Amino acid sequence: MTKMLAASEGVTTNWLDLPEDVMITIFMKLGPFEVFYSAQGVCSSWRNLAKEPRIFRSIVISRRQWSRFGKYYPNLAKQAVDRSCGEVAEISFVGWDWDCCWFLQYIADQPNMVKRLRMEHWSKTSDVLLIKYVTKFPLLEELELKRYYFSREEIKELGRCCPKLKYLRLEENLASLFGEAKCTGDEDAFAIAESMPQLRHLTLLVNCLSNDGLRAIIDGCPYLEYLELRQWHIKFEVELIEKCVSRIRDVRLR
Repeated sequence: MTKMLAASEGVTTNWLDLPEDVMITIFMKLGPFEVFYSAQGVCSSWRNLAKEPRIFRSIVISRRQWSRFGKYYPNLAKQAVDRSCGEVAEISFVGWDWDCCWFLQYIADQPNMVKRLRMEHWSKTSDVLLIKYVTKFPLLEELELKRYYFSREEIKELGRCCPKLKYLRLEENLASLFGEAKCTGDEDAFAIAESMPQLRHLTLLVNCLSNDGLRAIIDGCPYLEYLELRQWHIKFEVELIEKCVSRIRDVRLR
């Protein structure tokens, strides 16, 4: 990586002459992976700059990138949390198919400001731990989960412990799809309606919601502005559809 920045007039400017706040902004856009993998190795000044907590407020762990660290990636992921000094606000796991609850536990066991969590999950056992650790993020406002094993009571527990939740995206409740628990699309909806009254945005994908579940959501989430449903079992009753579109600004049934 060069230390010289080419200007439009053909004059070069030393990267080291840029103000610190400008460099921190650049490092924030790079993200933890690029900082660890490349930027912090350029020079001693950048190595010191790479310890700035603001750079690690958003931690996105992509399999395509972080797998380059091999067996060292868990330690580096923890280092990213440590460098944030309790300022982690966003955690995303992209393209992973393994149990990452150890990482959530590491964050939950220390002060944090997590407001957004996005991840894929595959194990019923690890989902029990997922609920345990996510409920330690009382400031959580946005949650995205793909392929999860949650019962009605677990979803209600999530809502009770994360009262600020405004954005929820759930895809594929495997307990319902494969009949491994008495959990239907309506059970998910009832749990959401009972425990998440502050929701503004709700997306349920591959979820067998019926009219009863839709009514529960409309009545239980009065501030809802966006509702997206896929693979539902809704019967188009005029009264229900009118109620839905009159209360929710953006409704998408696919």
